[in-house]
Amino acid sequence: MEDRIILSDADKLYELFPFQNIINIYNKPKYLNAFLSTNYTEDGLLSFVKVNNITKLNDTLTIKARDLFLDKIGTLEIYRSNNYFQYITPLVIVIILGFILVIFLRYDKRKFKILSKGIKYQGNFYALSEEELIIFRKMIEEEVNYNDLFKLVENKNLTYSHNTRLFNQLIDQLNTKTEIIFKLKKTAIVKSKSIIDRRLTVLEISKELLDKIKLPY
Repeated sequence: MEDRIILSDADKLYELFPFQNIINIYNKPKYLNAFLSTNYTEDGLLSFVKVNNITKLNDTLTIKARDLFLDKIGTLEIYRSNNYFQYITPLVIVIILGFILVIFLRYDKRKFKILSKGIKYQGNFYALSEEELIIFRKMIEEEVNYNDLFKLVENKNLTYSHNTRLFNQLIDQLNTKTEIIFKLKKTAIVKSKSIIDRRLTVLEISKELLDKIKLPY
């Protein structure tokens, strides 16, 4: 195990043998897609670690190496066989750094995306209710009148007071979720008086949150 380097991206596993000038490429089991960090353990075991963004705890999965490298795609040379031995170490370092950079760019280039059942941020999916998604989409597009948002999620079978209570709970719940998901220092949803008509209350996304989701989605 000492002369072997294990790397992984979203759907591939790479088994590097620097001193043998070999890279073996395997399809990554689907249940490991969310686990990108690979660590060695004793007795021929490999440990895959993932950080849970909500709980801040590590999720760890340990697998026998012989059970992992089953679906082989092919083998490549790390460097050309006729190169001098002194170039091996720099090339291996460049390859490792290249894999790390590719993984980082792959997950960072589309940091934020709204999906049908929730939102995706930095490679992680977070479920939101249908009403939360309606409000979130609307507020990202523009500053929204409180009453207009209320009408979007209002239940006609309930009384006005009941609807108002549920709506305020929905806003508070969405506020808490977005603060946790995007690791905000301040509140995500800001209430203020309309510039056009001071009698009206408007809701808008905070500048801190907008800065985090400014990439196209």
